[in-house]
Amino acid sequence: MNRRQRSTIARGKPAAAIYHRSVRQLHADLPAEVAAVRSKLEKMQARVAKLEAREADLTAQEQKRLATYRKREADMKRNFQNKERQLQERENQIDDDAFQLRIEGLRLIGVRLSSKSAQPIWIGGRLRSRRR
Repeated sequence: MNRRQRSTIARGKPAAAIYHRSVRQLHADLPAEVAAVRSKLEKMQARVAKLEAREADLTAQEQKRLATYRKREADMKRNFQNKERQLQERENQIDDDAFQLRIEGLRLIGVRLSSKSAQPIWIGGRLRSRRR
């Protein structure tokens, strides 16, 4: 990470502002993927519910279809949970990266952070340049 990127983060911009478009695009695409998986899951749950409603008088073929639908539903639930977990992990990672970059940026401009929290403690009355 170069000096310009660090100063951008130190000014409070989100970390995503310095990353390439592809990273931003991935971050934007994941919620759409989660919504698509959720939609497929809801459709499969409707199919399963429809067959379960008349489970007592199903033919052999329909019973086999119900078992297949239940298996697909379980697979889709796992896929949906994985996508949600990935989304949460990416959001947490971006938040953590932004926080660390902001701390690093504050240190670069001469701000000392207290050890108990990430609140800045100004040293002296004003910031001084490292060049003298």
